[in-house]
Amino acid sequence: MGKTVMIIGLGGLGGWVLEQLARCQGISRIVAADKREDPGRCKLEAAAFGASEQGFKKRMEFFPVNLYDIDGTAELIHQVKPDVLYSAAVLQSFWLAQYLPAELAAKNLKAGGAVGLPFQVPLPYKLMQAVKKSNVDCIVLNNSFPDVINVMLWRNGFRPNFGAGNSDLLSERIRWIVCHKEDVPLEEVVVYLVTCHQIVMLGTSVDIPYYLRIVVSGLDVTSKYDLKELIGSHANRLKPQAMDPEMRMALINNPYIAASAVKNINAVVNDTRQLTHAPGPNGMPGGYPVRLGAQGAEVVLPDDLTLDQAVQLNSKALKWDGVEDITEDGTVIVTEEARELIREVYGYEASPFKLEEADDRAEEMKACYQRLAKKYNVPFAQY
Repeated sequence: MGKTVMIIGLGGLGGWVLEQLARCQGISRIVAADKREDPGRCKLEAAAFGASEQGFKKRMEFFPVNLYDIDGTAELIHQVKPDVLYSAAVLQSFWLAQYLPAELAAKNLKAGGAVGLPFQVPLPYKLMQAVKKSNVDCIVLNNSFPDVINVMLWRNGFRPNFGAGNSDLLSERIRWIVCHKEDVPLEEVVVYLVTCHQIVMLGTSVDIPYYLRIVVSGLDVTSKYDLKELIGSHANRLKPQAMDPEMRMALINNPYIAASAVKNINAVVNDTRQLTHAPGPNGMPGGYPVRLGAQGAEVVLPDDLTLDQAVQLNSKALKWDGVEDITEDGTVIVTEEARELIREVYGYEASPFKLEEADDRAEEMKACYQRLAKKYNVPFAQY
């Protein structure tokens, strides 16, 4: 029997996840849901017909959903009963800020993931309320800044299992480079990476903490490589001045991040117990090497690094994402530097962010962002 996967949010990222997932084994049913009914149905049909041309036969359905209607979303989840629920739902993409004038876009990037919290938190929060209300036991993959948002949710009684993208993109790039350097099959390369989202963006241009060990065919080859060069190789490809923002989103980031998500979904669906990488596993900050299967994520660390040390490392690394601390009740304290940058760019005061304030904070940031977007005639999300 194949499994059922439900996708919430069919924007630039979710649409790519749908396309790739439609061509995967072990899944018999895909249910896609989005607030925008017409484009959502069109994306579903395109994925279904394209996959059919390549010999993949799945039951594929679309349902309109409004995550602000928590009861209605819970009823839909209860009806579908997914084995895996994937969410790419956000109010506005972090990448839209790259359309701003270069000086402002650079400050936005330097402020890190914290700048996007007002747009990133509300929909995953509402979705997890609906999941709890539905009484459906499923694996949940949240792709919205899981390094931080999964922590906020777990500390408030909600349980997204893990995320995708972010530091997993760097981990996979390192594997790809090493497998070619060593002339071995990709599966012979294991990368143990502990770090946060922002290292993917800034590389080694700043001193973001990280742990990295590289194993090839069971042998530790870490000392053979310039680790700073390996880590910086990803960030150097994505410098804001080097690429048009639309190209960055449409042609590189979204398919790449989607592949990370689909890899993680496949590991759960087919219970592969794959050793890979994921951000935000089990409500922990940052990204970790994990083994993924039907029961979720298990963090797997080398013998010279304890779980507590890894968590502490990532808690420090998240300061480069603008996160000073995440308190026991899930409140995010933004660093003073990030607060100042956000204030300079948007006129928004990034005071401590509590989960229950998500809607109000989104409206505040929306007003600030739209004023700026209209001033410079750049796009912004309509919601």
